[in-house]
Amino acid sequence: MPDPLVQALLSESYSTLCTHSRRVYDLAFSESHPAPPVVPHKTGFAFSSIISIPRFWTHKAGIPESLAVQERDKRFALLRWGFFGTAFVALATHFYFAGVVGFYKTLLGNVLVRVQLERLAANGALEGEDELEDLEDERDEEEAELDLEEEL
Repeated sequence: MPDPLVQALLSESYSTLCTHSRRVYDLAFSESHPAPPVVPHKTGFAFSSIISIPRFWTHKAGIPESLAVQERDKRFALLRWGFFGTAFVALATHFYFAGVVGFYKTLLGNVLVRVQLERLAANGALEGEDELEDLEDERDEEEAELDLEEEL
């Protein structure tokens, strides 16, 4: 013990505890009894450890729970799913009003238009690069007009 006062208090007041702790210490760290084998613990990540997905078709093994415990668990699961649903709706609303959704929608629209124009050019529906550039210019002008309307 680091403090002799604590050692004296323990040995006088709790002699059986001190005797027991000495026996356990001697048994655990004696040379005649080697240390028990240690099984390595495998750690890993599972998505199910973060979000529990209700499985209505499985039955829990063990002692059946009372109806009050089952109702409390159902209520807790309902509140948890409600919380995550509300958080998702709030996040989606924030992204929509912050303009993130509109930005990616415009970006995706530009990519889709570009892909369609390239397919038309590859199939020969467009006559040369001039017509492709004209269509791209028209698309850019439409986007500029829409941006002006949104700013007003």
